[in-house]
Amino acid sequence: MRASLAVYGLLHFLIDAIGAATVFAILERDGRSPGTPLLLAYGLISFASRPLLGLLVDARDSARHAAMAGSALVACGSVLFAGRPFEAVVALGIGNALFHVGAGSISFRLMPGRAGPSGLFAAPGALGVFAGTTLGSHALTHSWIGGSALLVLAAVSSTLSEPPRDVDSSNVDARDTDAPVLFVLLSIALVSFAGFALRFPWQSTPSLAIVVVTGVAIGRAAGGVLADTFGWRLIALGGLLAAIPLLMSGATHVILGVFGAVLLNLAIPVASTVTFNRLRAHPAFAFGLVSLALIAGGLPALVGASASTLPRNSGLLALPLACGALYFGFRRASLLTTAALRRVQIASPT
Repeated sequence: MRASLAVYGLLHFLIDAIGAATVFAILERDGRSPGTPLLLAYGLISFASRPLLGLLVDARDSARHAAMAGSALVACGSVLFAGRPFEAVVALGIGNALFHVGAGSISFRLMPGRAGPSGLFAAPGALGVFAGTTLGSHALTHSWIGGSALLVLAAVSSTLSEPPRDVDSSNVDARDTDAPVLFVLLSIALVSFAGFALRFPWQSTPSLAIVVVTGVAIGRAAGGVLADTFGWRLIALGGLLAAIPLLMSGATHVILGVFGAVLLNLAIPVASTVTFNRLRAHPAFAFGLVSLALIAGGLPALVGASASTLPRNSGLLALPLACGALYFGFRRASLLTTAALRRVQIASPT
């Protein structure tokens, strides 16, 4: 398990770093603004396509192959951007999506029912996006080096065993699945929106921006591990509630803002794993739905909006709403599980 998390974690960092670096290098070279349709296209292709691609990956039972194919596409896209920016963005977007649903599906299945692997897999992505955006914005890209590293790691991933997939979904009533999943996905979208809206003025300082992004990665990595140890509800809901007063003071107190970012992200791996638990027969699709929720919350960033253009305190308002949605998602899932057990007991012969 450790080898798989290490390899797919490194690939996650490279996939997101190379994709962001290439797209922002194109924008920098052509003098386009960050809100350009090219960036919007990359974001929508790489995130919004994941549920559909996840269904295809589940149908083919080919998560590892999807991750490898996605890595190869991103490597190709990174060397195409100089002369073919549109083709490069399409290759990068599809490759990004394929890798994430494939590797994300594997992270769910490494330790089914535990949130730790999901968080450890997710954490490097935040660092990769930041590194790629920074390098690309300064036109510092080394596409051949990054592409070669991707292909080498993808080859290494081919030697790793793929965990089995639970194809027996008979214990989950399809009519009972929608409500808890929708609540949990809504909470993910609200947390994503809050993370965008609660950007502080001091984050324009590069050194402090790195600290915040590191806090986001730590929150996602630690969230799953802590939740498995101390309880999912305590860590996810407690983290969101504790983040509110810290983020309220984050504009003037850097340390409080950073700790608020850590606590804010504790819920992400937990909510992601709850989604998987309700859709165990479709792990890649579950990861695709989580990704769709994340991009829905971050859509203002993709269209070039700044935090200052949003209604005042909208990010802070989103956090109690996220808590409420996640609480009802937990509660609804628990009630449905209890009801299912009762149906089994009633049906069983005495």
